[in-house]
Formats: sequence, C-alpha cells, structure tokens
Amino acid sequence: LQFYNTWCDLPSVKCLATSPLLCQVACTMMGVDYEHQTKKLSSRSLRLYQYSVFIKRKNKDGITPWHIDTSNIITFWIPLHAIPSIEDGGTEILFI
Repeated sequence: LQFYNTWCDLPSVKCLATSPLLCQVACTMMGVDYEHQTKKLSSRSLRLYQYSVFIKRKNKDGITPWHIDTSNIITFWIPLHAIPSIEDGGTEILFI
C-alpha cells in the first residue's frame, strides 16, 4: 500500500518531511550549500518532490527487490516500527 504527499494533510508528517536535519543531510549528499539553501541565496536548490508512505503488511506484500529509483533524487527510508526478519514473516530491508 502506498500513500502520496500525506505531509500536505497531516501536521506531524509535515514536521518529519520538512525536517531541517533531513534537509541538511540531503544538501550534503547532493552538494548543495545548506546555509545558502535556508536563506535562498543559492542558484542550486533542494525541493521536496514527493513524500510517500509505504505500508508493508506482514506475510502479504512480499520482498521488494534491489532497485534504483532514479538519479539526482535522495530517498530517506524511515521505519516507524521494528522491522522483523524474513524468518519471522517480515519484509526486512537489507543493505549490502
């Protein structure tokens, strides 16, 4: 299950999606000056393109295979609860 741009309707989600910490990390990863970004002094800018909530149901949605979404986009995966292992019926994400 996937829901798009929930940050527009839920203040708590907007707080997370527009977090200064996430913005700073994204700026660092993309080579954008964070100080100039916050003061709108830079010709390069960082934008919130899309915010998605994915709900992976235990024993229902299967494993998401390794993939690359696209270039020039930073994705933050933030689980909101413990992720069970595959052996325990979860759809755990593995980083190699």
